[in-house]
Amino acid sequence: MKLSMSMAKGPVFAKTIAKAGKNLGEVMAYTLTNCAFEGRAKLQRDMGKYIHKPTGATTRGVYYTQAKKNTSKPFSEVKFSPLAWKWMRYSVLGGQRSGPTLTAPVAAKKNAYGNVVAAQRAKNILTGEGGFRATLNGTDGVWKRDGRKLSLMHVYKPSLQYRSRLPMQKIVYDEATRVFKAKFKQNVTKALKRSSGLS
Repeated sequence: MKLSMSMAKGPVFAKTIAKAGKNLGEVMAYTLTNCAFEGRAKLQRDMGKYIHKPTGATTRGVYYTQAKKNTSKPFSEVKFSPLAWKWMRYSVLGGQRSGPTLTAPVAAKKNAYGNVVAAQRAKNILTGEGGFRATLNGTDGVWKRDGRKLSLMHVYKPSLQYRSRLPMQKIVYDEATRVFKAKFKQNVTKALKRSSGLS
């Protein structure tokens, strides 16, 4: 049996094809938005592996943008809010931070994340027994006196160097790559259903 396009009603078929084209053109934007959403969720879940006890404000500070539809180059992003980025940028990018009275821990106990434990923080030593701040032998720092022993606990410096700890780009990209195929198929199916009036 021979089948041809004459089976379809001309105007109705043309309208359906035009609608399918519009819906399919939006598939990539929807897919990139889905990937960004999943990448953001994965970053929030994994943050605790790299950052010591991230606060709610830190994890909530991660958000994603929706890709614009009907554009030749849609894109979606995963970002930190401007406020969260102020304290997270050095964990993500590393680099040098400058400013007044920055503390650089010396001989302080650190946890597995490289952070100074609470008991060794400069402010806690200063308020504890034997702790004081002074410039001795040209070193401005926090010192602790224990009997005759004098220990340097922290040094104050005009700038500090940080190394990257949170592989944000890798976490987001790997998750987006993992879910892309399934999300793309899902969105194509939805677009075709909308075009044919099935949903």
